[in-house]
Amino acid sequence: MGEKERQSILLKGPDSPIQKVASKKDQMDRDSWIPKCKFAPAMSKELKGRAEIEEMVNTFYGKVQKDELIGPVFNKKLEGRWPEHMDKMYRFWETILTETHTYLGRPFPPHLALDLHQPHFERWLYLFHETMESFDGPLKDEAIRRANHMAALFFHKIEHFRNPDTHPIQ
Repeated sequence: MGEKERQSILLKGPDSPIQKVASKKDQMDRDSWIPKCKFAPAMSKELKGRAEIEEMVNTFYGKVQKDELIGPVFNKKLEGRWPEHMDKMYRFWETILTETHTYLGRPFPPHLALDLHQPHFERWLYLFHETMESFDGPLKDEAIRRANHMAALFFHKIEHFRNPDTHPIQ
């Protein structure tokens, strides 16, 4: 089975983890829609410094750019500016994973301007988790934890800005 077929089954099939999560969204707490996918084992390398972070970011955003759902959203926004964005992402992930303070910025506001909905966040996490299967070590676990938290936080903040009459999650 090819990668596109596997992804199609995972994302569209009635028994897919993402579909199950999406169909029960209203009954779950704020983080439970994060996909809990397991991928085939791959050759792993320890995620330990800037070089591996750059490899992680390059691999992940390579998948994002080609993805049928989220690729168009990000490609339109970043047209002609992907190298600049990639440098920013290297610095962002290096800062949050290694505490080497190379990133100064506010990551949420640019995302608020995008037309992002729950399926976009689910796909983003799917691709991130898939990418992280190539890595090992404590920074891998921290990257996954941070990505899960960031996706849930961004999703709920965007939903709150779209529907200001709703009450924040308590």
